[in-house]
This record gives sequence, structure tokens and C-alpha cells, in this order.
Amino acid sequence: MPNSTGHTALPTIHDLPVELLDRIIDCVAFQRVKRVRSNLAACALVCRRWTHRSRFNFFKDCRLLLHCHNAPEFAKLLRSPCCTILPHVRQLTIMNLGSSSWAPKHAFDDIVDDLRLLVALESLKLSGSSWATHGVAPRRGFMAAFANVVELQISCPNLGDFGHALMILCAFPSLQRLFIYKFSLSDKAKPLSPPYPPYTAPAWIQPNESLIHPPPFSFLRINAPAMIPILHWLNWADSHRHLTRLELLLSEADDGVISAENIPPLQRYLSLCGSLEHLKLVSPSKPPLLNARDLQAVFDLRAFKRLRSLHIEFQHGAALSSVRAVEQCAVPIVQTIASPVFERANFVFEDGALFSEVPWASLDPVFAGFPALEGVCFAGRAIQDLESSIRLWFPKITARGLLDLKPCHVSKD
Repeated sequence: MPNSTGHTALPTIHDLPVELLDRIIDCVAFQRVKRVRSNLAACALVCRRWTHRSRFNFFKDCRLLLHCHNAPEFAKLLRSPCCTILPHVRQLTIMNLGSSSWAPKHAFDDIVDDLRLLVALESLKLSGSSWATHGVAPRRGFMAAFANVVELQISCPNLGDFGHALMILCAFPSLQRLFIYKFSLSDKAKPLSPPYPPYTAPAWIQPNESLIHPPPFSFLRINAPAMIPILHWLNWADSHRHLTRLELLLSEADDGVISAENIPPLQRYLSLCGSLEHLKLVSPSKPPLLNARDLQAVFDLRAFKRLRSLHIEFQHGAALSSVRAVEQCAVPIVQTIASPVFERANFVFEDGALFSEVPWASLDPVFAGFPALEGVCFAGRAIQDLESSIRLWFPKITARGLLDLKPCHVSKD
């Protein structure tokens, strides 16, 4: 509005809508700089309207080191009448760095009642060198404190035997999203999948009655070492109908290559996921044990009538022989999409030579035939050099403004 001098006054902080102020503070929080926490602290002091959102971004992700002193101190903080972080904490990361002398047996069980005060907590991440051998693996009683947690992230080389791992996964009454970045079982308990078609539940999958039914997962992100044991369990429990998003890391860590003997459980699980809407495949960074024909047989997408997006990613540093199988079947996999609501496809590459070998031009009429298509994205370091070629391969979706090219590095998460 014009002021007394006839000029239009610039809006002040008090004139801006709350939603815009929140977005400004969120942008400060997402800046990848070392002083981001100091910047958020400064924002909290600007005015009262900035305090809540600044504190939310400051405290929403808490990390707790497994230590005999840290657990009671954290509990004391939560119980304090002066504690103001309870409504802000959304994710709690519990880290075990591998020193059993730091944490007495079941140290965190003593603060179960205090952890229940984190009523806004949505995500729990277990991280550490080895819960099973250095320190103590989390017990069911401890996990039951997180009644409102809907997301569990596991980044642990070893969680003990398979029965204990299932116990952890079943201890969250509200769990919907399971992310397993690093996960393996002890050598004695690690199940081996015999080469048997058609699919039959292996003998080792014998959990007790309280562990038969897994939570209704809507989002799974699992890597190769954990993939087959977990899928055997889900197949055995017939747990498929709730899944809408699936991300498979076909190879991870030192022992995670999917082989032909693992096709039956993987194919069985996918064949029953009729509600799947989003699928992401990350290629192996090791020499593959699956050929292109195997992958095409597993990832036949004709049955996914609700599929909205497909993301195929080739990890940074993958050798020529490591990605050729996935590369060769990328086009055939897309050609099997029969969903009338398909919206987006993303392909991420690092090697320009490999990228050029794929017959991408054959996909232009396929993508053009999807009535709900919103975009096709190609990303990677080599994209900039191949931009003109890519546009020639996809004249129809280019003309519709649906082709998106992003010269960037491959994401590793």
C-alpha cells in the first residue's frame, strides 16, 4: 500500500504470510553449509514468528550415541519441565559405534517411559558398526516405546539372527515405511536360497506366532543382502497388498549381489504387489550374477496397473560389466508398462558410452502413448554432452515439453 510519501512500502516480516516465512526458514535449514545450525539459531532470534519454525528445523533430527552416560542424560532432558524440544523431534538416530564398554546391557531399556514422551516422533534410525557383537541389540520392549513411529531406517552391518531382526520389525505398531541401507545377518543365521523354481518358502523361515504377520508396509527400500530374507518373510506371510512404493538396491556393501537363484522369491513378491505406484531400481556396482533376460523376467511391469513412476539408476563408479545387464533391459522393462496412470520416468547414468548404446529412440512412441505422462528425466554427468542426441531420440516428448535433462551426479542414497 502507498505510504504518506506516495511510494509503495515494501512488506515487512510482519506482513508476510506464515507459509512464506516457514519456506524461507526451511531454505536456510536445507543449505549444505557447516554453519547451518548457527544460522537457524540466529533465525530463531529475529522475531517471535520465526522461533517455532527455526526450532523445528533445529531439533527435528536428533542423534543419540549409545553410551552409558548419554541415555540417562537424554532421559533427564525429556523429563525436564523446561524441555521445549518434544513437539519438534521427528527423527531419532541411535548410533552404536561398537564399544561394548560404553553401554551396559540394555541401557536404553531404562528410559523406555521417557522415550514415550516423544509423541511427535515419526522416524527411528538404528545406525552402528554392529549391534549384535559390540554392545547389545535393541530389545522388543525398547522398540515398543516408539508407538507413533511410521518409518524405520536400519544401517547396521549386523543385527544378530534373523528371528531377532523380525522381532525388531514387528515391534512398531504403526510402522509403514522400512528403509534398510546396510543390513546383514550373523553367519550362522544367514539363510541361503536354494535354486528352486517355482517358489516355495524355505525351511529356515520359521518365526514364532507373534512374528508371522509383518507390519502393513507401504514403502520398502532394501538392499541386496537384506532383500531375499525379507522377501521370503513377506511372501510367507502373504504381505503385499499395502505396498505403494518399492526401491531395490540390487547390490550394496560387500556381499550383496542378487543371483539367479534369488529370482523366485523376488518374482513372487513383485507379482502380488498390485497396488504398487512407484518403483526404483539401483544397478549393481559389482559384476552381475543376473543377465538381462533374468532381469526382464523379474521386472515385467504389465501387472502394475497403478504404476505412476519408474526410476532406474546406475551407481557412480560402476564398471562396464557391472551395469550392462541392467542397461540392456532398461528399454524392455519400460516397454512392459501398461498402467493408464503412468506419469514419470527417471534414468540416471554416469557413463556416456553406455548411455549411447541403449536404443532410447524406441521409447519415444511408448512414452508419447501414456495419456497421464508428466515428464521423462535423464540425469548424470554425461547428459550435457549428449543433450542434442537425446532430443533427437525423443522428438515427440520434446515437442510436448516433457523431456527434462539434468547434468548432475548420481545420488547414492
